[in-house]
Amino acid sequence: MPQTTAPDWHFANEKGRFHVTSFQGHKLACVVDIKYPSCNKVAILCPGLYANKCHALLSTIAEGLPVNSIRFDFHGNGESEGDNDWSFGGYVDEAKDDLHAVVEACASYNLDVVCLIGHSRSATTVLLHAAIFDDVPLIVSLAGRYDMRQGLEKHLSGEKFRAFSVLTAGTGMGKHADVLTATLENDKDVLKKQGSEVDEGVEFVSPDGRKRVITRKCVLNRLTLDLRKYFSQIKNTKKILIIHGSEDHTVPCEDATQMANALPQKKTNVVIIEKASHSLTDTQAIKAQVVQQIENFIAENGYSCKKE
Repeated sequence: MPQTTAPDWHFANEKGRFHVTSFQGHKLACVVDIKYPSCNKVAILCPGLYANKCHALLSTIAEGLPVNSIRFDFHGNGESEGDNDWSFGGYVDEAKDDLHAVVEACASYNLDVVCLIGHSRSATTVLLHAAIFDDVPLIVSLAGRYDMRQGLEKHLSGEKFRAFSVLTAGTGMGKHADVLTATLENDKDVLKKQGSEVDEGVEFVSPDGRKRVITRKCVLNRLTLDLRKYFSQIKNTKKILIIHGSEDHTVPCEDATQMANALPQKKTNVVIIEKASHSLTDTQAIKAQVVQQIENFIAENGYSCKKE
């Protein structure tokens, strides 16, 4: 709901830092960028897989937004709590328990959340939030994945990927998993002796240095995530902007088209940034294009804090 009372920024310290408690009880680390102190409008920026609120792309976008912004760490990431509750397939939980807790907190601070912006993993999360709650007018999805069958092999390597291939036999997860399984059945005993209980999960260290576990259950949660069904529930969201890099080798550019086709057609626009990778931060020119697209998107839909 639009807020009419002047915002009270005292919820944050002098560095803009504050915490929000998720609906699962995790303390989420947040930072607010106050560009327009008298304006209630705020965008919430969400980092991707294993990333945090200080990711270069999010910081760059925050600087160029025509509204105030809040960045936060999902549970089990960055400075937030909840390492043991992190799940590779927990997209819906992150939308319902983490992101919505931040949205609700903003309302209590007399802030009007006008836009949700998510990169990579959270590009899908912000759309799930729109499908479940449908209470934020603008959504920006950056380099988001639509085909949930792909992508896990990029996060594991060598022995861990072989263990995962055994773990996910028959799930269809990953284009190599089922093919490899036939030749890896004998690896089960070896992997167990090495301390990797493939029937329960595969342990690995993610790029952010955290020890994580991918279980069969969380893989199935991801595989059974019916995005088309969720997206069909979006009614009140006014506009959706999808931005993808033409040289994204992490999430294929085709995912942007598939995602757009599953979303309300009249509300959705797709922008492909030429020569941009998954990070969307390759050059100053690419970063400037991304920021300009988002700034225009917010302003053209009437939510800018800038005075004409």
